[in-house]
Amino acid sequence: MPKPIDSKLYSKVKAEADKMFASNSGIYKSSWIVREYKKRGGKYDGSKPKSSGLKRWYKENWLDLNRPIKSKSGKIVGYEKCGRADTNKDSYPLCRPSVKVSKKTPKTYKEISKKSIEKAKLDKRKVKGKGNIKFGGSACGSSCMVGGEANITKDEAIKCFYTLYKNGLYSEDLNEFKKLYKKWMLKNHPDKNDNNPNVIELVKVVNNCVSIATSYFEDFQTWVNAYKAHKAQQAQPQPQPRPQPRPQPQPQEQQREHQRWQPPAWKPTKPQQQPNEPQRPEPRQRQEQPSTGIGSRPINRSTFAHGFPKTNIPAAKMNVPGFGTSFIPSTRSQFGGKPQFYGRKSSMMVPVPKSVARWAEYAFKLKELGFKGARETGWKRAKQLSTKDTIPIEDLRYMRNWYARHRYTSYPGFKEWIDAGRPKDKKWHNVNSIISWVTWGGDAGFRWVNSTKTINLLNKHFSKSYEKIKRIV
Repeated sequence: MPKPIDSKLYSKVKAEADKMFASNSGIYKSSWIVREYKKRGGKYDGSKPKSSGLKRWYKENWLDLNRPIKSKSGKIVGYEKCGRADTNKDSYPLCRPSVKVSKKTPKTYKEISKKSIEKAKLDKRKVKGKGNIKFGGSACGSSCMVGGEANITKDEAIKCFYTLYKNGLYSEDLNEFKKLYKKWMLKNHPDKNDNNPNVIELVKVVNNCVSIATSYFEDFQTWVNAYKAHKAQQAQPQPQPRPQPRPQPQPQEQQREHQRWQPPAWKPTKPQQQPNEPQRPEPRQRQEQPSTGIGSRPINRSTFAHGFPKTNIPAAKMNVPGFGTSFIPSTRSQFGGKPQFYGRKSSMMVPVPKSVARWAEYAFKLKELGFKGARETGWKRAKQLSTKDTIPIEDLRYMRNWYARHRYTSYPGFKEWIDAGRPKDKKWHNVNSIISWVTWGGDAGFRWVNSTKTINLLNKHFSKSYEKIKRIV
């Protein structure tokens, strides 16, 4: 495990974390310590792990099922995030992911029945917060284990069974299985085999399979029995189809009787022209006239082979060849999805804070300096926020949803630029997340749409149940 080289700096950062975070431990506190230590120039000694589950843990958004969020009527509308400041003997942490990120992600709390969750709470009290428990017993399977990384699949269990069976390590009794493993280790220990690399690798594989088999022995036995039944079915001899007798050749005369007579194919013949007859002219072919629209030139179909070309002509004056002025291509059909900009008067207009307007105006200054980023909708939003005193509540809803999505993609790059002192060097010009975050109002816009007043206003107007957005850094 990597160790910090500058122990004084690490202790200082850790002391600041103890004041900032109420909990003595937790992934949020540990992440902050590592990030702040590196930010201040601290380095670690040792090899860096190839892969870390920390990023995936944040994306999975683990929730504590023992801390539900209830509405005024008493209905559960969500759960608090994992990690707490103090302990509670009646409510031990029972964490499950809420988002399925990859195949390694365990079952989310939405995939587990309410009955299994209640049973898991009781089991968690019995072990007093120590160790792992199953959701719903053997019916849920090892994929419902609480805590740790993702669990084994059926294919991995079958591979482990084959490895253990090949080395004489299989028994339907767990105690007998452990005894066989101890005998096998005494015989195949690397020290007794001159540290043979092949033996060392075999011991690693066997140890891993033994760990899986002992941890999930009931599920492991279920998969083993299914594997045995499958192999037994394959070993049974399959009934061979009886060979069909070959047809006997018929005599030539008998074959002729069965053949049906078919008339020869008819071909039209061109009438022969007499020598003294005058030559008849060829019939005149009708020429195809290009189709035209009302008051427009002929259609050039190659122009529209890959969609409508981009144009700056206003919609009312657009004259598409072949369709006249009544056919106007839609930007929604070109780019797909629903546009995230309302931009017109609404039944409810919301005042724009001055701080949000200043950030939106700042986006145009950054663009003049050479900063790149933001799409067409982002620049529309920046113009709206910097020039309008009020915006429709529909646009406020679009802003809230935009911040909820882009806190993962745009905010980390913007935060890094802010921490660096807002430099204007060219190396920052291609960091698109800076302009992307600023055009929608920057941090001031985030605080505005994430305020309790705004969230209550959106929930009341749209009959939704929006919650506060939490930053990842």
